[in-house]
Amino acid sequence: MKKSYSVFLSRFYFYGLELWACFFGISLDATSVALLGLSLVLISGVLTFGEVLAEKAAWNTLVWFSALVMMATLFGKLGVTQFLAEA
Repeated sequence: MKKSYSVFLSRFYFYGLELWACFFGISLDATSVALLGLSLVLISGVLTFGEVLAEKAAWNTLVWFSALVMMATLFGKLGVTQFLAEA
């Protein structure tokens, strides 16, 4: 990867993190910011779609963590966590 690409990616990820964590005017979900960032990196040509797909471990982690977060959210809505906390 060229140095200019590395600089672009580091700045872009920093601004993406800042947009997600510090921008209180608009409530953006972390997933929305991540997909926006990935889209802009692909459109700008810094990474190719093949390079993104080659990161199998990252996609595997994303799928498993999204399933765990979804289950935790559902357990919270159903009151399972409150029930277990009181037991």
